[in-house]
Amino acid sequence: MSGFGDGRLAVTVAEAAQLLGCSRHTVYRIIRDGKLQVVRLRAKGPIFIAVSALRDLVASSQESAVSK
Repeated sequence: MSGFGDGRLAVTVAEAAQLLGCSRHTVYRIIRDGKLQVVRLRAKGPIFIAVSALRDLVASSQESAVSK
């Protein structure tokens, strides 16, 4: 996944959706389902997702697909 996040530690929900190739709604659903942890710097500030968490999500999805 070279270039995934361009060396940044965290991305916004919209950026995560773009990296994953899905909609923002899907990213929010994944967060709601507890599959992605988020970070907020302020109580009502924007949601950030660690790029490492996105990598882990993709890796676990690939492992699940292989084991089926």
